Amino acid sequence: MFKKVKFLAIIIATVICLLAIACLTLSCVPVKSLQYKRVGMISEKGAEEKGMEGNNPDKNDCPEKDNHMEPNSHKLFDADAKFICVLQNICFLKLEDEEFDIAIVGPDDCGLTKEQLEILHKDNKILLAYLSIGEAEIYRDYWQEGWEVGCPAFLDEENPDWAGNYKVKYWDNEWQEIVFGRLDQIMERGYDGVYLDIIDACKYYEGECADFAEEEMIDFVINISKRAKDKYNNFLVVPQNAEELVDKEDYLQAIDGIGRENLWYVDNNLQDEDGLNYALNYLKKVIEADKFVLAISYTTENDKKCSFIEMAKAHGFTPYVGRKELDTIENAVCD
Repeated sequence: MFKKVKFLAIIIATVICLLAIACLTLSCVPVKSLQYKRVGMISEKGAEEKGMEGNNPDKNDCPEKDNHMEPNSHKLFDADAKFICVLQNICFLKLEDEEFDIAIVGPDDCGLTKEQLEILHKDNKILLAYLSIGEAEIYRDYWQEGWEVGCPAFLDEENPDWAGNYKVKYWDNEWQEIVFGRLDQIMERGYDGVYLDIIDACKYYEGECADFAEEEMIDFVINISKRAKDKYNNFLVVPQNAEELVDKEDYLQAIDGIGRENLWYVDNNLQDEDGLNYALNYLKKVIEADKFVLAISYTTENDKKCSFIEMAKAHGFTPYVGRKELDTIENAVCD
């Protein structure tokens, strides 16, 4: 009798254990699903806030190492390539209708989607996204209410020539993370590269610490390039101005080309000869390194526009003459 009771007790205990395990297993399934869904919702919300259009590729997917361009695509940018630079009042339809090989656009202003960029790519159009790394701009999504000079620590004085633009201590980690975040958004959208502005911010700080300021800017650009090219081999990194930095071999190797404003003319005035020769000396090194030079002028007189274009092409540069506001697509008519 005792043995039968003991046997029944063992059976009952076994059944209870099996039922407990089954319940526990079943109860875990919805918990994991809810947790996964919540993570997905947070990711989508964050993407929307950052203008990423809710594009959330599976983390297990390997990132593409190449974008749509062929290797060594920078060779497309010769002196005869059609180049435009328009940072305001531009939209997809205008870019689709316009004939060009390469364009610099403001990604926030034009709001191009990944699908629209793919359409432009089918016409072999190359799009560089403007990205200021030496100044903070109050009209960007990273700007927060209550920011003022010194708060956050990287924010410096306002640019007297451009209201709402503030110098930044670009070596500050917090600022660099903001720039890296914008770079990631640009890559996710499908742009072919970035056009980095205010590289010459290093000159703003050189009175206090010349070597430090220059080295920090060089390191910053190199790190931007490495971050981009680790994901897309052919992603173009093009800094504007401060051409003397190409004297540093690691900087020259990190970039694909350089942009330069006001060669030969400053508005409608002739550029200082010493300043011109200084710039041309370094830009020659860029061309000799098999990289491209995008030359931009803001002269308004037609004969000077044509003179600028002729001289730029003679040096192997790809020219564009536009309004200083860069809010229209200009096409100079030359004989």
